[in-house]
Amino acid sequence: MYCKFIAICDILLNNVGVTRLYWCKSSANGDLEPEESKSIKLEDVYDLRKGTDNDRNDSTKIATAILRRTCKPENLPLCVSLCTPDRTLDIEFKSQLDFNDVFPALVVHIKYLIDAQAKRAVNVATR
Repeated sequence: MYCKFIAICDILLNNVGVTRLYWCKSSANGDLEPEESKSIKLEDVYDLRKGTDNDRNDSTKIATAILRRTCKPENLPLCVSLCTPDRTLDIEFKSQLDFNDVFPALVVHIKYLIDAQAKRAVNVATR
């Protein structure tokens, strides 16, 4: 999955199990070296928001506060924010087609991971 990450990287990667997203810059030789510190666990995402959604903290504004500061208003329809308890990952896709391809898949996949995590918690609690 390739996209433009606001002001920080030019590539977004996932691990083999698709449980984590990494952001990084491509090197001159094309090698990609994702770092744990530049990643989020997808099961920690409690809110997945389009750049055009209302801000949860101020319904009179759209997008997250950081996304409003870092993204041109005309590009907000290309953006998504993945909110976790520790951080928010704001992504700006290169095209509407990329956004339309990736956003629905993120919604479904994150819901699957959260449901699986809840199921594991119930199984542990009933033992």
